[in-house]
Amino acid sequence: MRAFFYRLYCALFPQLHSRAVFRKSMNLLHALDNGVLDGLTCPQRGRDTVSVWFTHPTEIDYSTFFVWAYCSRYTHAKNLGRPAHFSERRVNPDLQAREKAMLATMKFPLPRSRE
Repeated sequence: MRAFFYRLYCALFPQLHSRAVFRKSMNLLHALDNGVLDGLTCPQRGRDTVSVWFTHPTEIDYSTFFVWAYCSRYTHAKNLGRPAHFSERRVNPDLQAREKAMLATMKFPLPRSRE
């Protein structure tokens, strides 16, 4: 399981490589799992300025964004279904518009469930 999280970390934070920063970055995911969506600690600078936002650009697509307040940095992950702490209040309209435009122009669309 730890290897899975390390691969996820490398995808989310490719510019950071130390295991110490990895552990701090995992705190973002743990906070999200615990329902903490604001005031998360930046793994690099130690400031409590990271917030969680969501997008829901199509009926079946959801993404989770970690947004840094003191800079223009953000990172995101595609969700397999509705995130546990998703709410319409936490949908960021700018990020959602950007993701909707990206999905509309993809050469190779995301595979869809065969339900």
